[in-house]
Amino acid sequence: MTMHGPDGTNYPNRSIFKEIILHQKIVCEHFNPHFITTVLFESRGKDTFMSWNNLFDTAEMFEIVVKAHRADEGMKQNVEKLEQFLEQLK
Repeated sequence: MTMHGPDGTNYPNRSIFKEIILHQKIVCEHFNPHFITTVLFESRGKDTFMSWNNLFDTAEMFEIVVKAHRADEGMKQNVEKLEQFLEQLK
């Protein structure tokens, strides 16, 4: 997967999906930097609650990724874009 920055910069990524349970769970392993992402989905009536966790090898690597790549802001933007996309499907 290649992420595209607003300035046109490409950010190649490599991930392997480790587990997919339809409508419940996605687990993938990301490389360079290395971390495991687990996304859980929970139905709440007409809504779906999503829990997204990233497990880094060290606390220091987490801090580097957040500071160097503004990953916290990027995650927020990704979730907002997903919400907008899903709204269009209604």
